[in-house]
Amino acid sequence: MDVFLLLLCLGLLSSVRAKSHQCDWCYHRGQCGPSAWVSRPFGHCNGQRQSPVDIRTSGVTTDPNLTELTFTGYREKNIMRELTNNGHTVQVTLRPGAGVSGGGLSGWYSAVQFHFHWGNSADFPGSEHLLDGRRFPMELHIVHVKKGKSLPAALADPEGIAVLGFFIEATEAGGTPEGWKTLTSLLKEVAGTGYTKTLALSLSLDELLRGVDRSKFFRYRGSLTTPDCNEAVVWTVFQEPVRVSRDLVPTPSCHVIMFDQ
Repeated sequence: MDVFLLLLCLGLLSSVRAKSHQCDWCYHRGQCGPSAWVSRPFGHCNGQRQSPVDIRTSGVTTDPNLTELTFTGYREKNIMRELTNNGHTVQVTLRPGAGVSGGGLSGWYSAVQFHFHWGNSADFPGSEHLLDGRRFPMELHIVHVKKGKSLPAALADPEGIAVLGFFIEATEAGGTPEGWKTLTSLLKEVAGTGYTKTLALSLSLDELLRGVDRSKFFRYRGSLTTPDCNEAVVWTVFQEPVRVSRDLVPTPSCHVIMFDQ
């Protein structure tokens, strides 16, 4: 079995966490899962602009302020600093230098990390966001913090964080960006909670996003998708998916061992 598929089947689910909480949270058990977040002391999880959402294209309106985004440092080959398994996620921390502006964003946002969401079973088989009711096999989130703000300050700002969301589509046609194969070959080295690997890759963010038309996107103001669910996120979800070879994408039939116990 491919290394990437094997680790996905282990249920390493991704998240953005503002801070640790005395009351732990999880994804898939009723007493600590999403249905319980609104009634437990998890900050903003009962708010009015919570994410993720189902993007219904029939209700989308064109905003002339949403010009094309400007990507800075996305071609930088040595931008990925560290690969970490924190028990909820496999996350790649980025070195300073990459960022995004334009596209209706209120300034320049510095890229700090990226991670994946891929579900755990037939009950939740893939991406967090939906597109016209469809859930894709996976979703990639690239997280940015507004220039000049610390993370606590950004979390208190309604537009303090900008997340770029990319759907991941499984394909039989081949053409998977080589960068995906390079990155996923390292996942076996962080197979346990708390494992970290320093990266020295000749790999850019652009290489992971190859083939996506980044001029086509949806925009809404929402929240972090895990506790504390801070309503501080400007979401940009791209219409076109990243196409990845099917053998690198998990299926609901995978035997799942949950990490968020």
